[in-house]
Amino acid sequence: EQLATPAPSFARAPGTAHGAMSLRSAIVLTMALCLGVQATQGPEPCGNELECAALAQEAVDGETDEALALRQLRGEKATLASQLQERRARAEEILARVSLEESSRYEVSADDDGSLTCGDVYCAAGIGSHCCAGEGYSICCGSTGRCSRGSGGLALCTR
Repeated sequence: EQLATPAPSFARAPGTAHGAMSLRSAIVLTMALCLGVQATQGPEPCGNELECAALAQEAVDGETDEALALRQLRGEKATLASQLQERRARAEEILARVSLEESSRYEVSADDDGSLTCGDVYCAAGIGSHCCAGEGYSICCGSTGRCSRGSGGLALCTR
């Protein structure tokens, strides 16, 4: 025979339309049941008061452990993000040095026909080279190079 009324929310399976009970709700419900049973059925709802207190403390400690684990995870993510940022900065510095070295392949003198002024250097005309300005300096990128600026205003030519 089917029940005419739906099951209470704490009795529903996790992931149902009404969701799962939180740990805090479970603790409160357990304590209320222990106290309610004690008030209506006698002095030993969980075995005895010490056992009931120990069970409640275990539930609280479990929540503390979860909170600690969450804080540790957040700390690990922050450390990882910082390490990634440092690695990216080092990689951009390497790419900026390579871009500066490659720039000499596309640089010409100021009196070359059609040279493009690029800060203190001149980029060759007619081969698709173009100027890439960094913070306080400029380089020439080749026809397949894409100019961008890295952290700290580094001029970068990428493909």
